[in-house]
Amino acid sequence: MSRGGRKKPKKEKSVSTAKKPAGVPITSDKDYVQWCFSIFDRYCWHDNDHKGDSFNNIANHLKGYQGLTWAGIKRKDHPVPKNKLITEARDRLSYLNQDDIDELWRLELTGLQRLWGIRNQSIFRALWWDPQHKIYPTKKKHT
Repeated sequence: MSRGGRKKPKKEKSVSTAKKPAGVPITSDKDYVQWCFSIFDRYCWHDNDHKGDSFNNIANHLKGYQGLTWAGIKRKDHPVPKNKLITEARDRLSYLNQDDIDELWRLELTGLQRLWGIRNQSIFRALWWDPQHKIYPTKKKHT
């Protein structure tokens, strides 16, 4: 009590009115990679000479990624900004209603073969198989 026998009013607590997303899991590079093929597009990014390559080949490569965290994947693979992709790929993203993304992830399966997808938290959403490295051609180093 204060002088004169009166009670002091309690200090008001400040309450934040900022909106916070509910139920959005926090993700990090320590998360294990998970696969999703719900948006996989069978668009042909290769010549006919790759008809014999099967999805089993891709699955065998992905099996090697099981148990890796995103930090482990980043040692070999990386995202590529959407604007660096060939025009046909950017147009295809629009056609598939996936053009609201800023980047695609590419996983190197073999020398030329790539699996392209969208990272959504810990999930790699596979989008394209690119057996001839056409979606994002790069110049060889030291040539």
